[in-house]
Amino acid sequence: MKLIERWLPTEYLSIEAARERGARFPPLFWLHIWWARRPLIGMRTVVAASLVDADGVDERRREEFLRAIWLKVGNSRRKESSYPGQPERPAYNHNPLVEVLEKLAGRTLREVRLLDVFAGGGSIPFETLRLGVGEVVAVEYNPVAYVILKAVLEYPMKYGQRLANDVEKWARWMLNEAKKRLAPYFPRHPDGNPTSYIWVRVYRCPIHGVDIPAVTFTRLSERRGYGLRTEYSNSDFKLRLVKGEGERTYERGLRCPKGHIITPEELAEAHAKAMETWDKGDIGHQPAVLAAVKLDNGKYVEPTPEMIQAYQRAVEDLWRNFYQWLGKYIPDQKIPEGVKTGELLRRGLDHFYKLFNARQLLVHATVVQLIREAYAGFLQETNDPEYAKAVVTYLALAHGKLLDYNSILTQWNTHKDTIRNTFDRHDFQVGQDFGEGEIITEGTGLLDWVLFSNTGVVRAVRRIVELLGEARRRGQSVRVLLGDASDPSLYADLGIFDLVVTDPPYYGNVNYGELSDYFYVWMRLSIGDLYPEAFSGELAPKEREIVVNKTRGCDKGCFERRLRAVFENLSHVLREDGLLVVVYGHRSFEGLRAMFRG
Repeated sequence: MKLIERWLPTEYLSIEAARERGARFPPLFWLHIWWARRPLIGMRTVVAASLVDADGVDERRREEFLRAIWLKVGNSRRKESSYPGQPERPAYNHNPLVEVLEKLAGRTLREVRLLDVFAGGGSIPFETLRLGVGEVVAVEYNPVAYVILKAVLEYPMKYGQRLANDVEKWARWMLNEAKKRLAPYFPRHPDGNPTSYIWVRVYRCPIHGVDIPAVTFTRLSERRGYGLRTEYSNSDFKLRLVKGEGERTYERGLRCPKGHIITPEELAEAHAKAMETWDKGDIGHQPAVLAAVKLDNGKYVEPTPEMIQAYQRAVEDLWRNFYQWLGKYIPDQKIPEGVKTGELLRRGLDHFYKLFNARQLLVHATVVQLIREAYAGFLQETNDPEYAKAVVTYLALAHGKLLDYNSILTQWNTHKDTIRNTFDRHDFQVGQDFGEGEIITEGTGLLDWVLFSNTGVVRAVRRIVELLGEARRRGQSVRVLLGDASDPSLYADLGIFDLVVTDPPYYGNVNYGELSDYFYVWMRLSIGDLYPEAFSGELAPKEREIVVNKTRGCDKGCFERRLRAVFENLSHVLREDGLLVVVYGHRSFEGLRAMFRG
Protein backbone atom coordinates (compact mmCIF):
# COMPACT_ATOMS: atom_id res chain seq x y z
CA MET A 1 0.00 0.00 0.00
CA LYS A 2 1.25 3.46 -0.92
CA LEU A 3 1.31 6.50 1.32
CA ILE A 4 -1.40 8.26 -0.69
CA GLU A 5 -3.82 5.45 0.17
CA ARG A 6 -3.47 6.20 3.88
CA TRP A 7 -2.46 9.82 4.25
CA LEU A 8 -2.11 13.07 2.37
CA PRO A 9 -1.02 16.35 4.04
CA THR A 10 -4.10 18.23 2.84
CA GLU A 11 -3.80 21.18 5.24
CA TYR A 12 -0.20 21.93 4.29
CA LEU A 13 -1.07 21.29 0.66
CA SER A 14 -3.91 23.83 0.66
CA ILE A 15 -1.72 26.51 2.22
CA GLU A 16 1.15 25.98 -0.20
CA ALA A 17 -1.15 25.77 -3.26
CA ALA A 18 -2.59 29.15 -2.25
CA ARG A 19 0.94 30.57 -1.93
CA GLU A 20 1.76 29.26 -5.40
CA ARG A 21 -1.27 30.91 -6.96
CA GLY A 22 -0.79 34.07 -4.92
CA ALA A 23 2.65 34.57 -6.43
CA ARG A 24 3.12 35.00 -10.20
CA PHE A 25 2.09 31.42 -10.97
CA PRO A 26 4.74 28.90 -12.08
CA PRO A 27 6.59 29.43 -15.39
CA LEU A 28 4.55 26.73 -17.15
CA PHE A 29 1.59 29.06 -16.82
CA TRP A 30 3.51 31.99 -18.36
CA LEU A 31 4.03 30.22 -21.68
CA HIS A 32 0.43 30.03 -22.81
CA ILE A 33 -3.00 29.88 -21.27
CA TRP A 34 -4.53 26.47 -20.64
CA TRP A 35 -7.71 26.01 -18.68
CA ALA A 36 -8.10 24.29 -15.28
CA ARG A 37 -4.37 23.85 -14.67
CA ARG A 38 -3.47 22.22 -11.37
CA PRO A 39 -0.96 23.71 -8.90
CA LEU A 40 2.50 22.17 -9.22
CA ILE A 41 2.86 21.52 -5.50
CA GLY A 42 -0.41 19.60 -5.52
CA MET A 43 0.71 17.33 -8.34
CA ARG A 44 4.17 16.93 -6.80
CA THR A 45 2.61 15.78 -3.52
CA VAL A 46 0.18 13.37 -5.19
CA VAL A 47 2.87 11.70 -7.32
CA ALA A 48 5.42 11.56 -4.48
CA ALA A 49 2.86 10.01 -2.11
CA SER A 50 2.08 7.43 -4.82
CA LEU A 51 5.75 6.38 -4.96
CA VAL A 52 6.37 5.90 -1.23
CA ASP A 53 5.17 2.81 0.65
CA ALA A 54 2.86 3.47 3.60
CA ASP A 55 4.28 0.66 5.74
CA GLY A 56 6.76 1.88 8.31
CA VAL A 57 6.05 5.56 7.72
CA ASP A 58 5.80 7.00 11.21
CA GLU A 59 5.67 10.64 12.28
CA ARG A 60 9.40 11.11 11.77
CA ARG A 61 9.29 9.67 8.25
CA ARG A 62 6.29 11.80 7.40
CA GLU A 63 8.38 14.82 8.36
CA GLU A 64 11.11 13.56 6.04
CA PHE A 65 8.56 13.17 3.27
CA LEU A 66 7.28 16.73 3.72
CA ARG A 67 10.82 18.08 3.71
CA ALA A 68 11.71 16.09 0.58
CA ILE A 69 8.91 17.77 -1.38
CA TRP A 70 9.30 21.19 0.31
CA LEU A 71 5.77 21.17 1.64
CA LYS A 72 6.02 21.84 5.36
CA VAL A 73 4.92 25.39 6.11
CA GLY A 74 4.45 25.19 9.87
CA ASN A 75 1.28 26.46 11.50
CA SER A 76 1.22 29.85 9.82
CA ARG A 77 -0.98 30.66 6.86
CA ARG A 78 1.17 33.67 6.10
CA LYS A 79 3.43 33.75 3.07
CA GLU A 80 6.60 32.56 4.76
CA SER A 81 9.51 30.22 4.15
CA SER A 82 8.96 26.46 4.25
CA TYR A 83 12.10 26.02 6.33
CA PRO A 84 14.29 28.36 8.40
CA GLY A 85 17.04 29.96 6.38
CA GLN A 86 15.34 29.36 3.03
CA PRO A 87 14.06 32.20 0.82
CA GLU A 88 10.36 33.02 0.94
CA ARG A 89 9.43 31.40 -2.33
CA PRO A 90 6.66 28.94 -3.24
CA ALA A 91 7.68 25.30 -2.95
CA TYR A 92 7.84 24.66 -6.71
CA ASN A 93 10.99 26.82 -6.84
CA HIS A 94 12.86 24.16 -4.83
CA ASN A 95 13.91 20.86 -6.38
CA PRO A 96 12.53 17.81 -4.54
CA LEU A 97 15.11 15.86 -2.54
CA VAL A 98 15.13 12.77 -4.76
CA GLU A 99 17.60 10.82 -2.59
CA VAL A 100 15.32 11.20 0.45
CA LEU A 101 12.30 10.06 -1.57
CA GLU A 102 14.21 7.04 -2.88
CA LYS A 103 15.15 6.12 0.67
CA LEU A 104 11.49 6.37 1.72
CA ALA A 105 10.35 4.47 -1.39
CA GLY A 106 12.99 1.78 -0.96
CA ARG A 107 13.83 1.83 -4.65
CA THR A 108 15.56 3.80 -7.38
CA LEU A 109 12.96 6.05 -8.97
CA ARG A 110 14.79 5.86 -12.30
CA GLU A 111 13.17 2.41 -12.61
CA VAL A 112 9.63 3.83 -12.45
CA ARG A 113 7.42 4.51 -15.51
CA LEU A 114 4.48 6.94 -15.21
CA LEU A 115 1.62 7.68 -17.62
CA ASP A 116 -0.71 10.69 -17.74
CA VAL A 117 -3.43 10.42 -20.40
CA PHE A 118 -5.07 13.83 -19.78
CA ALA A 119 -1.86 15.84 -19.58
CA GLY A 120 -3.36 19.27 -20.43
CA GLY A 121 -1.05 22.05 -19.27
CA GLY A 122 1.55 19.58 -17.99
CA SER A 123 1.57 19.96 -14.20
CA ILE A 124 1.61 16.20 -13.50
CA PRO A 125 4.35 15.13 -15.94
CA PHE A 126 6.44 18.21 -15.15
CA GLU A 127 6.57 17.53 -11.42
CA THR A 128 6.99 13.79 -12.02
CA LEU A 129 10.22 14.49 -13.89
CA ARG A 130 11.45 16.67 -11.05
CA LEU A 131 10.72 13.84 -8.59
CA GLY A 132 13.26 11.63 -10.38
CA VAL A 133 10.89 9.22 -12.16
CA GLY A 134 12.82 7.53 -14.99
CA GLU A 135 10.28 7.62 -17.81
CA VAL A 136 7.21 9.80 -18.23
CA VAL A 137 4.62 9.56 -21.02
CA ALA A 138 2.13 12.43 -21.44
CA VAL A 139 -0.89 12.00 -23.73
CA GLU A 140 -3.20 14.78 -24.93
CA TYR A 141 -6.09 14.85 -27.40
CA ASN A 142 -6.09 18.59 -28.04
CA PRO A 143 -3.46 19.88 -30.52
CA VAL A 144 -2.93 23.22 -28.75
CA ALA A 145 -2.26 21.49 -25.43
CA TYR A 146 -0.03 18.99 -27.27
CA VAL A 147 2.17 21.84 -28.52
CA ILE A 148 2.24 23.39 -25.03
CA LEU A 149 3.36 20.03 -23.59
CA LYS A 150 6.14 19.76 -26.16
CA ALA A 151 7.36 23.20 -25.04
CA VAL A 152 7.00 22.44 -21.32
CA LEU A 153 8.49 18.93 -21.32
CA GLU A 154 10.21 17.56 -24.41
CA TYR A 155 12.17 20.52 -25.73
CA PRO A 156 13.66 21.68 -22.40
CA MET A 157 14.68 18.09 -21.59
CA LYS A 158 16.19 17.56 -25.03
CA TYR A 159 17.98 20.86 -25.64
CA GLY A 160 18.58 22.48 -22.24
CA GLN A 161 20.22 25.88 -21.91
CA ARG A 162 20.93 26.48 -25.60
CA LEU A 163 17.18 26.34 -26.22
CA ALA A 164 16.63 29.25 -23.82
CA ASN A 165 19.43 31.24 -25.46
CA ASP A 166 18.12 30.75 -29.00
CA VAL A 167 14.51 31.46 -28.02
CA GLU A 168 15.69 34.77 -26.55
CA LYS A 169 17.71 35.55 -29.69
CA TRP A 170 14.81 34.95 -32.08
CA ALA A 171 12.28 36.61 -29.78
CA ARG A 172 14.45 39.72 -29.87
CA TRP A 173 14.62 39.50 -33.67
CA MET A 174 10.83 39.13 -33.91
CA LEU A 175 10.22 42.09 -31.59
CA ASN A 176 12.60 44.36 -33.50
CA GLU A 177 11.11 43.40 -36.87
CA ALA A 178 7.57 43.89 -35.57
CA LYS A 179 8.47 47.37 -34.35
CA LYS A 180 9.80 48.33 -37.78
CA ARG A 181 6.78 47.03 -39.67
CA LEU A 182 4.09 48.23 -37.28
CA ALA A 183 5.51 51.63 -36.26
CA PRO A 184 3.27 53.62 -38.69
CA TYR A 185 0.17 52.37 -36.86
CA PHE A 186 1.23 53.37 -33.34
CA PRO A 187 2.11 57.09 -33.06
CA ARG A 188 3.52 58.62 -29.90
CA HIS A 189 1.77 61.15 -27.69
CA PRO A 190 3.42 64.43 -26.56
CA ASP A 191 2.85 63.51 -22.89
CA GLY A 192 4.19 59.95 -22.99
CA ASN A 193 4.18 56.59 -24.73
CA PRO A 194 0.79 54.89 -25.16
CA THR A 195 0.44 51.46 -23.54
CA SER A 196 -3.26 50.71 -24.04
CA TYR A 197 -6.16 51.90 -26.16
CA ILE A 198 -9.64 51.68 -24.60
CA TRP A 199 -12.53 51.13 -26.98
CA VAL A 200 -16.25 51.40 -26.22
CA ARG A 201 -18.92 49.67 -28.31
CA VAL A 202 -21.41 51.87 -30.14
CA TYR A 203 -25.04 51.03 -31.02
CA ARG A 204 -27.70 52.82 -33.01
CA CYS A 205 -31.03 53.35 -31.29
CA PRO A 206 -33.66 51.45 -33.35
CA ILE A 207 -36.29 54.09 -32.48
CA HIS A 208 -34.47 57.43 -32.78
CA GLY A 209 -31.47 56.56 -34.98
CA VAL A 210 -29.00 58.02 -32.45
CA ASP A 211 -25.54 56.45 -32.07
CA ILE A 212 -24.85 55.71 -28.40
CA PRO A 213 -21.60 54.56 -26.72
CA ALA A 214 -22.15 51.76 -24.19
CA VAL A 215 -20.25 53.06 -21.15
CA THR A 216 -20.60 50.54 -18.31
CA PHE A 217 -18.50 52.32 -15.66
CA THR A 218 -18.46 55.66 -13.89
CA ARG A 219 -14.70 55.38 -13.40
CA LEU A 220 -12.44 54.49 -16.31
CA SER A 221 -9.63 54.31 -13.74
CA GLU A 222 -10.38 53.80 -10.06
CA ARG A 223 -6.77 54.58 -9.12
CA ARG A 224 -6.26 57.68 -11.25
CA GLY A 225 -9.78 59.05 -11.00
CA TYR A 226 -10.74 59.33 -14.68
CA GLY A 227 -14.19 58.89 -16.16
CA LEU A 228 -16.03 59.26 -19.48
CA ARG A 229 -18.92 61.58 -20.30
CA THR A 230 -20.96 61.58 -23.49
CA GLU A 231 -21.77 64.82 -25.33
CA TYR A 232 -24.56 64.51 -27.92
CA SER A 233 -25.09 66.72 -30.96
CA ASN A 234 -28.16 65.77 -33.02
CA SER A 235 -27.56 62.09 -33.90
CA ASP A 236 -23.81 62.24 -33.24
CA PHE A 237 -21.81 62.09 -29.99
CA LYS A 238 -18.38 62.78 -28.53
CA LEU A 239 -16.86 60.90 -25.59
CA ARG A 240 -15.03 63.24 -23.23
CA LEU A 241 -12.37 62.17 -20.76
CA VAL A 242 -12.97 63.83 -17.40
CA LYS A 243 -11.19 63.94 -14.06
CA GLY A 244 -13.51 62.51 -11.46
CA GLU A 245 -16.71 60.58 -11.95
CA GLY A 246 -17.97 59.87 -15.44
CA GLU A 247 -21.45 58.91 -16.59
CA ARG A 248 -22.68 55.39 -17.23
CA THR A 249 -24.92 54.88 -20.28
CA TYR A 250 -25.30 51.11 -19.97
CA GLU A 251 -26.83 49.28 -17.02
CA ARG A 252 -29.01 46.24 -17.82
CA GLY A 253 -29.70 48.02 -21.08
CA LEU A 254 -28.44 50.99 -23.11
CA ARG A 255 -30.01 54.38 -22.41
CA CYS A 256 -30.76 56.48 -25.47
CA PRO A 257 -30.51 60.25 -24.77
CA LYS A 258 -34.07 60.54 -26.11
CA GLY A 259 -35.44 58.16 -23.48
CA HIS A 260 -35.58 54.71 -25.07
CA ILE A 261 -33.90 51.80 -23.25
CA ILE A 262 -32.33 49.36 -25.70
CA THR A 263 -32.43 45.80 -24.35
CA PRO A 264 -29.46 43.38 -24.46
CA GLU A 265 -31.33 41.35 -27.10
CA GLU A 266 -31.75 44.43 -29.30
CA LEU A 267 -28.07 45.26 -28.80
CA ALA A 268 -27.04 41.81 -30.00
CA GLU A 269 -29.20 42.25 -33.12
CA ALA A 270 -27.73 45.70 -33.76
CA HIS A 271 -24.20 44.35 -33.36
CA ALA A 272 -24.91 41.51 -35.79
CA LYS A 273 -26.28 43.97 -38.34
CA ALA A 274 -23.19 46.19 -37.98
CA MET A 275 -20.89 43.19 -38.52
CA GLU A 276 -22.58 42.44 -41.86
CA THR A 277 -20.53 45.27 -43.36
CA TRP A 278 -17.47 42.95 -43.36
CA ASP A 279 -19.23 40.83 -45.97
CA LYS A 280 -19.83 43.97 -48.05
CA GLY A 281 -16.14 44.87 -48.12
CA ASP A 282 -15.83 47.00 -44.96
CA ILE A 283 -13.00 44.80 -43.66
CA GLY A 284 -11.95 45.40 -40.07
CA HIS A 285 -15.09 47.29 -39.08
CA GLN A 286 -16.08 47.10 -35.43
CA PRO A 287 -19.03 49.08 -34.04
CA ALA A 288 -16.83 50.80 -31.45
CA VAL A 289 -15.13 54.13 -30.77
CA LEU A 290 -11.63 54.78 -29.43
CA ALA A 291 -12.52 56.42 -26.12
CA ALA A 292 -9.21 56.96 -24.32
CA VAL A 293 -5.52 56.11 -24.34
CA LYS A 294 -3.43 55.14 -21.31
CA LEU A 295 0.19 56.34 -21.29
CA ASP A 296 3.23 54.71 -19.69
CA ASN A 297 3.29 57.37 -16.94
CA GLY A 298 -0.22 56.35 -15.83
CA LYS A 299 -1.93 59.35 -17.38
CA TYR A 300 -5.06 58.96 -19.53
CA VAL A 301 -5.60 61.11 -22.62
CA GLU A 302 -8.17 61.50 -25.37
CA PRO A 303 -7.01 60.12 -28.74
CA THR A 304 -5.18 62.68 -30.87
CA PRO A 305 -5.92 63.27 -34.58
CA GLU A 306 -2.62 61.48 -35.34
CA MET A 307 -3.87 58.41 -33.46
CA ILE A 308 -7.16 58.41 -35.35
CA GLN A 309 -5.27 58.75 -38.65
CA ALA A 310 -2.88 55.93 -37.70
CA TYR A 311 -5.80 53.62 -36.99
CA GLN A 312 -7.41 54.57 -40.30
CA ARG A 313 -4.12 53.75 -42.01
CA ALA A 314 -4.30 50.27 -40.44
CA VAL A 315 -7.86 49.87 -41.78
CA GLU A 316 -6.75 50.82 -45.30
CA ASP A 317 -3.67 48.58 -45.27
CA LEU A 318 -5.66 45.64 -43.93
CA TRP A 319 -8.30 46.15 -46.61
CA ARG A 320 -5.59 46.27 -49.30
CA ASN A 321 -4.05 42.96 -48.17
CA PHE A 322 -6.96 41.10 -46.61
CA TYR A 323 -7.92 38.66 -49.36
CA GLN A 324 -4.29 37.99 -50.23
CA TRP A 325 -3.54 37.17 -46.58
CA LEU A 326 -6.74 35.25 -45.84
CA GLY A 327 -5.94 31.59 -45.23
CA LYS A 328 -2.21 32.38 -45.22
CA TYR A 329 -1.61 34.90 -42.43
CA ILE A 330 -5.22 35.42 -41.31
CA PRO A 331 -7.46 32.43 -40.47
CA ASP A 332 -10.46 31.98 -42.75
CA GLN A 333 -12.38 29.47 -40.62
CA LYS A 334 -15.95 30.07 -39.55
CA ILE A 335 -16.75 29.91 -35.84
CA PRO A 336 -18.69 26.65 -35.36
CA GLU A 337 -21.92 26.29 -33.44
CA GLY A 338 -21.18 25.18 -29.90
CA VAL A 339 -22.01 25.43 -26.23
CA LYS A 340 -19.59 28.34 -25.75
CA THR A 341 -19.88 30.07 -29.13
CA GLY A 342 -23.59 30.94 -29.14
CA GLU A 343 -23.13 34.52 -27.91
CA LEU A 344 -20.50 35.19 -30.59
CA LEU A 345 -22.73 33.94 -33.40
CA ARG A 346 -25.72 35.84 -32.05
CA ARG A 347 -23.70 39.05 -32.39
CA GLY A 348 -22.61 38.36 -35.97
CA LEU A 349 -19.12 37.24 -34.98
CA ASP A 350 -19.21 34.25 -37.32
CA HIS A 351 -15.53 34.09 -38.39
CA PHE A 352 -12.47 34.06 -36.18
CA TYR A 353 -11.06 37.11 -37.95
CA LYS A 354 -14.06 39.13 -36.77
CA LEU A 355 -12.85 38.81 -33.17
CA PHE A 356 -10.32 41.59 -33.81
CA ASN A 357 -10.39 45.19 -34.91
CA ALA A 358 -8.44 46.19 -38.02
CA ARG A 359 -5.20 47.09 -36.27
CA GLN A 360 -5.25 44.00 -34.05
CA LEU A 361 -5.75 41.86 -37.14
CA LEU A 362 -2.88 43.59 -38.90
CA VAL A 363 -0.64 42.97 -35.86
CA HIS A 364 -1.50 39.27 -35.65
CA ALA A 365 -1.03 38.73 -39.39
CA THR A 366 2.39 40.40 -39.13
CA VAL A 367 3.41 38.16 -36.22
CA VAL A 368 2.39 35.03 -38.18
CA GLN A 369 4.62 36.21 -41.04
CA LEU A 370 7.51 36.82 -38.64
CA ILE A 371 7.24 33.37 -37.05
CA ARG A 372 7.41 31.75 -40.46
CA GLU A 373 10.35 33.95 -41.45
CA ALA A 374 12.11 33.11 -38.17
CA TYR A 375 11.81 29.39 -38.89
CA ALA A 376 13.21 29.80 -42.41
CA GLY A 377 16.07 31.98 -41.16
CA PHE A 378 17.02 29.73 -38.25
CA LEU A 379 16.78 26.60 -40.39
CA GLN A 380 19.22 28.12 -42.86
CA GLU A 381 21.53 28.98 -39.97
CA THR A 382 21.44 25.59 -38.19
CA ASN A 383 20.38 23.08 -40.86
CA ASP A 384 18.52 21.30 -38.02
CA PRO A 385 14.76 21.20 -38.76
CA GLU A 386 13.78 19.68 -35.39
CA TYR A 387 15.68 22.25 -33.37
CA ALA A 388 14.44 25.16 -35.50
CA LYS A 389 10.92 23.83 -35.00
CA ALA A 390 11.44 23.74 -31.22
CA VAL A 391 12.69 27.33 -31.07
CA VAL A 392 9.92 28.89 -33.18
CA THR A 393 7.29 26.93 -31.25
CA TYR A 394 7.91 29.31 -28.36
CA LEU A 395 7.38 32.27 -30.69
CA ALA A 396 4.01 30.76 -31.66
CA LEU A 397 3.14 30.34 -27.97
CA ALA A 398 4.07 33.98 -27.38
CA HIS A 399 1.70 34.87 -30.21
CA GLY A 400 -0.99 32.88 -28.41
CA LYS A 401 -0.42 35.00 -25.34
CA LEU A 402 -0.65 38.12 -27.51
CA LEU A 403 -3.94 36.85 -28.96
CA ASP A 404 -5.29 36.36 -25.45
CA TYR A 405 -4.64 40.00 -24.57
CA ASN A 406 -5.36 41.65 -27.92
CA SER A 407 -8.86 41.00 -29.24
CA ILE A 408 -12.29 42.61 -29.09
CA LEU A 409 -13.21 40.02 -26.42
CA THR A 410 -10.87 41.54 -23.85
CA GLN A 411 -12.21 44.03 -21.33
CA TRP A 412 -10.75 47.08 -19.64
CA ASN A 413 -10.01 46.47 -15.95
CA THR A 414 -10.91 49.77 -14.28
CA HIS A 415 -9.43 48.66 -10.93
CA LYS A 416 -5.99 47.69 -12.24
CA ASP A 417 -5.69 49.97 -15.30
CA THR A 418 -4.90 46.94 -17.45
CA ILE A 419 -6.42 44.80 -20.16
CA ARG A 420 -8.37 41.81 -18.86
CA ASN A 421 -7.53 38.87 -21.11
CA THR A 422 -9.91 37.21 -23.58
CA PHE A 423 -10.11 34.04 -21.47
CA ASP A 424 -10.46 35.61 -18.07
CA ARG A 425 -13.12 32.90 -17.66
CA HIS A 426 -13.73 29.53 -19.32
CA ASP A 427 -15.83 31.03 -22.10
CA PHE A 428 -16.10 33.75 -24.75
CA GLN A 429 -17.24 37.04 -23.23
CA VAL A 430 -18.51 39.98 -25.25
CA GLY A 431 -18.39 43.04 -23.02
CA GLN A 432 -19.25 46.63 -23.88
CA ASP A 433 -15.62 47.79 -23.90
CA PHE A 434 -12.31 46.24 -24.87
CA GLY A 435 -8.64 47.00 -24.59
CA GLU A 436 -6.12 47.09 -27.41
CA GLY A 437 -2.44 46.78 -26.56
CA GLU A 438 0.15 49.18 -27.92
CA ILE A 439 2.68 46.93 -29.62
CA ILE A 440 5.97 48.66 -30.30
CA THR A 441 7.02 50.71 -27.25
CA GLU A 442 10.24 49.47 -25.61
CA GLY A 443 9.50 47.90 -22.24
CA THR A 444 5.78 48.68 -22.11
CA GLY A 445 4.46 47.49 -25.48
CA LEU A 446 2.28 44.38 -25.42
CA LEU A 447 4.57 42.29 -27.65
CA ASP A 448 7.54 43.24 -25.47
CA TRP A 449 5.49 42.17 -22.43
CA VAL A 450 4.51 38.73 -23.77
CA LEU A 451 8.13 38.07 -24.76
CA PHE A 452 10.39 39.76 -22.20
CA SER A 453 8.48 40.66 -19.04
CA ASN A 454 8.92 38.84 -15.72
CA THR A 455 6.12 36.52 -16.82
CA GLY A 456 7.04 36.54 -20.50
CA VAL A 457 7.81 33.56 -22.70
CA VAL A 458 11.59 34.09 -22.77
CA ARG A 459 11.86 34.05 -18.98
CA ALA A 460 9.44 31.12 -18.83
CA VAL A 461 11.66 28.99 -21.08
CA ARG A 462 14.76 29.88 -19.10
CA ARG A 463 13.08 29.04 -15.79
CA ILE A 464 11.58 25.77 -17.08
CA VAL A 465 15.02 24.70 -18.31
CA GLU A 466 16.43 25.46 -14.85
CA LEU A 467 13.67 23.57 -13.02
CA LEU A 468 14.14 20.49 -15.23
CA GLY A 469 17.94 20.71 -15.11
CA GLU A 470 18.38 17.93 -12.52
CA ALA A 471 16.04 15.60 -14.43
CA ARG A 472 18.02 16.21 -17.60
CA ARG A 473 21.33 15.56 -15.84
CA ARG A 474 19.96 12.31 -14.39
CA GLY A 475 19.14 11.13 -17.92
CA GLN A 476 15.38 10.79 -17.40
CA SER A 477 13.11 10.67 -20.43
CA VAL A 478 9.74 12.08 -21.44
CA ARG A 479 7.46 11.52 -24.42
CA VAL A 480 4.50 13.64 -25.48
CA LEU A 481 1.87 11.87 -27.59
CA LEU A 482 -1.17 13.20 -29.44
CA GLY A 483 -4.03 10.76 -29.13
CA ASP A 484 -7.42 9.70 -27.84
CA ALA A 485 -7.18 8.04 -24.42
CA SER A 486 -10.40 6.09 -25.06
CA ASP A 487 -8.91 4.45 -28.18
CA PRO A 488 -7.20 1.09 -27.39
CA SER A 489 -4.79 1.49 -30.33
CA LEU A 490 -3.09 4.40 -28.54
CA TYR A 491 -1.60 1.98 -26.02
CA ALA A 492 -0.33 -0.65 -28.48
CA ASP A 493 3.37 0.20 -28.12
CA LEU A 494 3.45 1.95 -24.77
CA GLY A 495 4.35 -1.04 -22.60
CA ILE A 496 3.50 -1.43 -18.92
CA PHE A 497 3.50 1.35 -16.33
CA ASP A 498 4.12 1.33 -12.59
CA LEU A 499 1.94 4.34 -12.05
CA VAL A 500 -0.86 6.18 -13.84
CA VAL A 501 -1.66 9.64 -12.48
CA THR A 502 -4.16 11.71 -14.43
CA ASP A 503 -6.61 14.60 -14.11
CA PRO A 504 -9.64 13.79 -16.30
CA PRO A 505 -12.16 16.35 -17.54
CA TYR A 506 -15.33 16.99 -15.56
CA TYR A 507 -18.53 16.70 -17.64
CA GLY A 508 -18.94 20.05 -19.46
CA ASN A 509 -17.00 22.18 -16.99
CA VAL A 510 -14.47 23.25 -19.66
CA ASN A 511 -15.13 22.78 -23.37
CA TYR A 512 -11.45 22.66 -24.30
CA GLY A 513 -12.01 22.02 -28.00
CA GLU A 514 -14.33 24.98 -28.56
CA LEU A 515 -12.17 27.40 -26.58
CA SER A 516 -8.88 26.24 -28.08
CA ASP A 517 -10.13 26.83 -31.64
CA TYR A 518 -9.39 30.50 -30.98
CA PHE A 519 -5.66 29.67 -30.79
CA TYR A 520 -5.69 26.64 -33.09
CA VAL A 521 -6.64 28.60 -36.21
CA TRP A 522 -3.66 30.94 -35.74
CA MET A 523 -1.17 28.21 -34.76
CA ARG A 524 -2.20 26.31 -37.85
CA LEU A 525 -0.96 29.25 -39.94
CA SER A 526 2.27 29.94 -38.02
CA ILE A 527 3.56 26.43 -37.18
CA GLY A 528 0.95 24.05 -38.63
CA ASP A 529 3.35 22.82 -41.32
CA LEU A 530 5.81 21.82 -38.58
CA TYR A 531 3.19 19.72 -36.76
CA PRO A 532 1.23 17.94 -39.53
CA GLU A 533 0.04 15.33 -37.03
CA ALA A 534 -1.68 18.07 -35.01
CA PHE A 535 -3.00 20.64 -37.50
CA SER A 536 -4.41 18.65 -40.41
CA GLY A 537 -7.99 19.72 -39.66
CA GLU A 538 -9.57 23.13 -40.13
CA LEU A 539 -10.40 23.25 -36.42
CA ALA A 540 -9.34 21.40 -33.28
CA PRO A 541 -10.72 17.83 -33.23
CA LYS A 542 -13.83 17.36 -31.12
CA GLU A 543 -15.42 14.13 -32.34
CA ARG A 544 -13.88 12.00 -29.57
CA GLU A 545 -13.40 14.71 -26.98
CA ILE A 546 -14.46 13.53 -23.54
CA VAL A 547 -16.71 16.41 -22.57
CA VAL A 548 -20.45 17.00 -22.28
CA ASN A 549 -21.45 19.07 -25.31
CA LYS A 550 -25.04 18.82 -26.49
CA THR A 551 -24.34 20.61 -29.77
CA ARG A 552 -22.18 17.61 -30.69
CA GLY A 553 -24.56 15.03 -29.25
CA CYS A 554 -22.49 14.06 -26.21
CA ASP A 555 -24.57 14.05 -23.03
CA LYS A 556 -23.62 12.83 -19.54
CA GLY A 557 -24.11 9.21 -20.56
CA CYS A 558 -21.77 9.65 -23.53
CA PHE A 559 -19.19 11.34 -21.28
CA GLU A 560 -19.33 8.52 -18.74
CA ARG A 561 -19.05 5.78 -21.39
CA ARG A 562 -15.98 7.40 -22.93
CA LEU A 563 -14.36 7.90 -19.55
CA ARG A 564 -15.00 4.26 -18.60
CA ALA A 565 -13.36 3.22 -21.87
CA VAL A 566 -10.26 5.16 -20.80
CA PHE A 567 -10.09 3.37 -17.45
CA GLU A 568 -10.62 0.03 -19.18
CA ASN A 569 -7.65 0.78 -21.44
CA LEU A 570 -5.52 1.86 -18.48
CA SER A 571 -6.18 -1.42 -16.71
CA HIS A 572 -4.28 -3.20 -19.51
CA VAL A 573 -1.13 -1.06 -19.27
CA LEU A 574 -0.86 -0.87 -15.48
CA ARG A 575 1.27 -3.37 -13.61
CA GLU A 576 -0.63 -5.84 -11.45
CA ASP A 577 0.73 -4.15 -8.34
CA GLY A 578 0.64 -0.71 -9.97
CA LEU A 579 -1.43 2.25 -8.86
CA LEU A 580 -4.02 4.38 -10.68
CA VAL A 581 -4.40 7.83 -9.15
CA VAL A 582 -7.23 10.06 -10.38
CA VAL A 583 -7.00 13.75 -9.52
CA TYR A 584 -10.44 15.19 -8.92
CA GLY A 585 -10.68 18.95 -8.53
CA HIS A 586 -14.40 19.75 -8.54
CA ARG A 587 -16.72 20.63 -5.66
CA SER A 588 -19.43 18.18 -6.79
CA PHE A 589 -19.08 14.45 -6.10
CA GLU A 590 -21.40 13.47 -8.96
CA GLY A 591 -18.54 13.18 -11.43
CA LEU A 592 -16.43 11.21 -8.99
CA ARG A 593 -19.16 8.60 -8.56
CA ALA A 594 -19.74 8.43 -12.31
CA MET A 595 -16.04 7.94 -12.91
CA PHE A 596 -16.04 4.60 -11.16
CA ARG A 597 -19.62 3.52 -11.85
CA GLY A 598 -19.89 0.14 -13.54
